[in-house]
Amino acid sequence: MPQSVIKMKELESRTGVGREAIRFYIREGMLPEPEKPKRNVAHYSENHVKRLRAIRHMQESREMSLAKIKAVLDSAEFDTLIENESLQGLEPVSYTHLRAHETVLVIS
Repeated sequence: MPQSVIKMKELESRTGVGREAIRFYIREGMLPEPEKPKRNVAHYSENHVKRLRAIRHMQESREMSLAKIKAVLDSAEFDTLIENESLQGLEPVSYTHLRAHETVLVIS
């Protein structure tokens, strides 16, 4: 089943996240690069919508830093949760993942 094509304006309206913040998240590796069929055209997917909603949820509800959010987004558990369209499990996943992540940072 092909994914629907979402343009920037629709992505902004569906997520409540502005274009500059979206571009920032892409540059920081928190969002995947959009498909670019032409030089000034970018197509986003439902994955972008889900990840942006999760980022907002973690920022607003959990008051997490961007570094911690990125660590959660990079975890394998996150992909499973996002496929199920559930933000309910984010707290335990983020806590478990961040504890492991912070340990690595202390050892390095």
